[in-house]
Amino acid sequence: ILAQPQEFLILAQPQESITSTIHAPGIQLATHGFVHCISAVSKQRAEETLFAIEQVLGQPAETLAIDSPLRFKLHLLIPQVAQLVRSPLILDVVQAYLGLSSNILVWSSDLVAKAPSSRQQFTPHQDSAYAGITPALNGVTAWIALTDAPEASGCLRVFPDSHLHGSLRHASAQNDGNMLAFGQTIPEFEQQQQDSLPLPLIQGQCSLHTLQTVHFSQPNTSRHRRIGLAVRYVASDVSRLHGNIRESATLVRGQYNEEQGAFDLEPLPQVAGGPNERRAHADATSREAANYSLAQQIF
Repeated sequence: ILAQPQEFLILAQPQESITSTIHAPGIQLATHGFVHCISAVSKQRAEETLFAIEQVLGQPAETLAIDSPLRFKLHLLIPQVAQLVRSPLILDVVQAYLGLSSNILVWSSDLVAKAPSSRQQFTPHQDSAYAGITPALNGVTAWIALTDAPEASGCLRVFPDSHLHGSLRHASAQNDGNMLAFGQTIPEFEQQQQDSLPLPLIQGQCSLHTLQTVHFSQPNTSRHRRIGLAVRYVASDVSRLHGNIRESATLVRGQYNEEQGAFDLEPLPQVAGGPNERRAHADATSREAANYSLAQQIF
């Protein structure tokens, strides 16, 4: 089936050469665990996507409950989000990082929103700890800014080179306002937040980090809301680490054989919030939730 603490690389100029715009970020992802300021889409496209999302939600994104299924896999529910996760500028970097694999899936996506002057935060963690994807190195998270995300808004922060430690022990945290499902954190990185690097973004830009890169974000102390879409891209040959339910994923580049792979393929949405789209979304999120709940045993 064919798809429909040193100087770090900062990329935001569309006129840069193919080598610097595609291969260099892929190398940085592998070397340092992240890359910053990829121009994913225009500010207008990001604004239109956020508008479409909130039209379907029927409420501001920052008021959505943290455990609402409508936070997840919106690329199955809304055509504008489906287009966003297929941004060639993002996929080129993901493919450069994955190396030999030109077949790329979106395993999941989630809406991450902080209200102005709020206490909501994400404690230091690795996405691989609860994603249940193996090998974890064959996955990347893209954080796409649907609004501006300056440092004061509680932008994403990473620990450079932290992915080189492999999978780390997570513990339960009691931090006020923690938006992580299990309240998980990595204790040693809690004490080293001064060593992290902020990744502020303007609307339409994105950063990427590997599934094993330790990252977190602080409360939004600004007067403006901070909204992004976190998209989990994986190579087509990954498998599930835990869970008995066969999940689904979206093919965004290359080809995929469902009979040989670990996932069922998901349909492309045609109508925002339409009945077919809602059925597909409900099926996919229920499968993911069933396996995700098993990850709580880790913490």
